[in-house]
Amino acid sequence: MSRPRATRPLLAALGVLAVASACSEETILLASVPQDDAGLPGVETRCTVREDCERGATCEKASCGDAAGTCRRLPTLCPPDERPVCGCDGVTYWNDCLRRVAGVPSSTGGECDRNARRCGRADACPPGATCSLLTGGPTSDPCSLDAAGVCWVMPSVCPPPLSPDRWEACGAGPRCSSTCEAIRSGLPFRRAFRCP
Repeated sequence: MSRPRATRPLLAALGVLAVASACSEETILLASVPQDDAGLPGVETRCTVREDCERGATCEKASCGDAAGTCRRLPTLCPPDERPVCGCDGVTYWNDCLRRVAGVPSSTGGECDRNARRCGRADACPPGATCSLLTGGPTSDPCSLDAAGVCWVMPSVCPPPLSPDRWEACGAGPRCSSTCEAIRSGLPFRRAFRCP
């Protein structure tokens, strides 16, 4: 017995080609059309740079060294979740969605390390990025005039902190800030070992 005729147009609209066996109700999948990030049927477009893609899309690559990738639609809204990734540009992004919005082709999990884009008095971050002047240990001094940092792209609104990690601004007393608030400020901060 085959599927009712009303479901065949629905399967075709979803980009699924299926044939129902004459002897059973089992559907055999012959092919499926790739879907874009919104779950809509679409055709993947090969690209080497962002300009190869239509407006509102970027060239997404599997890794930074790849010569080519696939056009993907840019996200329209990013969650404020803290899940740092290091983009191919050496900038740390608060999460991968922010990296995709910036049009950076690929990333690796975690903060940028050796390849981090440095910033400070002499070096600036690219547009949309902030110079993070945070230091973790009591021996380094982020409050010195020649403090250097690394570039981050942050969400427009900081989420509630998920960890007890707090920072105090240099010269501002014992005020405690979350990691997101401290980075977004662009001011030098040191780890706060005592917060109220």
